[in-house]
Amino acid sequence: MQKYESVPDYSFIKVNMDVIATYIHDLFTAALMMERYTSSLHIKIIAKKGFMWEEFLKAEIRRHYSEDFIVFCDELNPKEHWAQHDFIISDFPLPEVTDVDVLVWHMPPTKRDLEDLDTIVRAKYGTIE
Repeated sequence: MQKYESVPDYSFIKVNMDVIATYIHDLFTAALMMERYTSSLHIKIIAKKGFMWEEFLKAEIRRHYSEDFIVFCDELNPKEHWAQHDFIISDFPLPEVTDVDVLVWHMPPTKRDLEDLDTIVRAKYGTIE
């Protein structure tokens, strides 16, 4: 912006430098936040046994993975044109769901269930520390 503020056709830049800089900062901040959000795995949890089991399962997964790796989605039928989750973890088969993968877990989750999730997370991120 400093390069163009001395050009006569761009004289408005010098007068509005603070406002323009604020908008550019906000734009980059939003872009970085969106990149971080979209790079995480988005999981929908569905438990036939009810809400408490869903919350328990989220807590168990959160013990192993931070929000940098996994984000939990609330809506099953998003209002946008695309699914808001990469896959679904459920305690029962969902034959009617064909657009995303479904992992069927035991309640409470077994070691094998967590290893299956770990395989998916490592496939997306590589080695996790």
